Amino acid sequence: MTQAGYVLTGGRSSRFGSDKARFEIDGRPLAWVTAEKVCQAAGSVALVGAPERYADWDLRLIADPREDFGPVAGIVAALEDSHADWNLIVAVDMVGVTVEFLRFLLEGADADVVMPVQPDGRDQPLCCAYRTDVAGALRARMDAGIGRVTDALEAVRVRRVLPEEYARFGGAELFENLNRPGQAAAS
Repeated sequence: MTQAGYVLTGGRSSRFGSDKARFEIDGRPLAWVTAEKVCQAAGSVALVGAPERYADWDLRLIADPREDFGPVAGIVAALEDSHADWNLIVAVDMVGVTVEFLRFLLEGADADVVMPVQPDGRDQPLCCAYRTDVAGALRARMDAGIGRVTDALEAVRVRRVLPEEYARFGGAELFENLNRPGQAAAS
């Protein structure tokens, strides 16, 4: 099984007030922190979003096919770019995710998408393992105007990973995301 990693950097960062991907944690841009984790888990990494915003970085950059459409467009871009069987796709602001947990998601790859269910019962579609073959189905959903990831995923087989299955890696903190600069101090 071949695998690749992608970090979604799209989004307006409206609550954040500035580009989250460039926000520094311990002297390093958030995108680099997340990309390093994804690369360690999947063996490669590319940023998905607006390449012109990160042209000064030494990372592979993939453009969203539909800017301002939301994460579905970024997921489609990653899957259409990929030459691997499986793809780890993670939002840039997932500060709590660990390399071990990401590897666990890839190891459980037995459906079209392996998606964790957070301890509060909500699906987490922005920290998943996606089979490359679902690119066409997700593009069709995007082209039909379906922008919510969980709605787009209704077209494919999803394995939901329950909290008790990943408890050894952590709980709610795995899905902590950075929405305001002040949160970084608590992370």
